[in-house]
Amino acid sequence: MFAPGRPRPLVVGTPGPRGTGRAAPGGYVVSGRWGFASGVSYADWLLGVFLSNEVPPLCVGIARRALGEIAVLADRTARFPGGPALSERAVFRKELGRAQMRVRAARLVHRDAVETALAAAYAGDDLGGAHAAVAAASVYTVETCAEVIADLFRYGGGRVLSLASPLQRYLRDALAACQRIGVSEENYERLGRLRVAPADR
Repeated sequence: MFAPGRPRPLVVGTPGPRGTGRAAPGGYVVSGRWGFASGVSYADWLLGVFLSNEVPPLCVGIARRALGEIAVLADRTARFPGGPALSERAVFRKELGRAQMRVRAARLVHRDAVETALAAAYAGDDLGGAHAAVAAASVYTVETCAEVIADLFRYGGGRVLSLASPLQRYLRDALAACQRIGVSEENYERLGRLRVAPADR
């Protein structure tokens, strides 16, 4: 899909898992009905989601890019003229290390929830609780990555406000991801409701 040397593809689709899928040689057989997706006639690839939200892995990738970008800027960026470079400040090093761990933890939380849901699906188990866990993990992952990117953005100073700076784009994209219906905080409520509901409900 993102082959080296080829132009970036135009990908469209709807995020709601409205279909069903089963494993088959070479991939999955998927069936269902999905909502309208603008630009579909121009797309190179079409998303037809049948289990997990695609936004969390995207946000993990954006956060990783932000970590890399701020690390490159660290040697040549100082918050005050004549002051120490970011790379020389202990507080920045601590925040950078913490940010790396937060992104890694968020990725693993989401991956664990998806793997658990897939195992339940293959076993033919009820997916209510597993789906709720994936949805809540999606919210957590996107929120965490957006927070990390916002924290790193502040260290970049005024230069990262430029439209030429990738960091402003990463922050904008992460904040936009937080607005997606698939990562609504109501997914936390759903998971919590399952936790406190009687077993027979």
